[in-house]
Amino acid sequence: MRGALAASAQRELLTLLQELTFVGIPAHPAAPGVREAVEDAWFERRPVRLQYRAADGTASQRTVLVRGLTMERSLTLLHCEGLDRGERRSLRLDRIVQAAVEAGPRRFRSTDRSDV
Repeated sequence: MRGALAASAQRELLTLLQELTFVGIPAHPAAPGVREAVEDAWFERRPVRLQYRAADGTASQRTVLVRGLTMERSLTLLHCEGLDRGERRSLRLDRIVQAAVEAGPRRFRSTDRSDV
């Protein structure tokens, strides 16, 4: 696949691959359209607006940059930088009720993974 990409796209792909962690196959499905919006936001390096359901059932809205992903047997975690509060958090993909990629310029991120 990399051979079909321009040199700059190959470098970008390598950066994205460093942000993935695979541990197994996720068991909990995402709501319709959520996975696609999160993938688009991550690949395009754009903010994504989420409606998120916490463990206690409370719902909140937040806008985040997806900085990395961890996929393990029981769940998928998004490692995010919250643009509303400036905090770094891990969010469960199966608890995202709705997601939409925000319009605007791409935001480039550091490849530092010490926060993930």
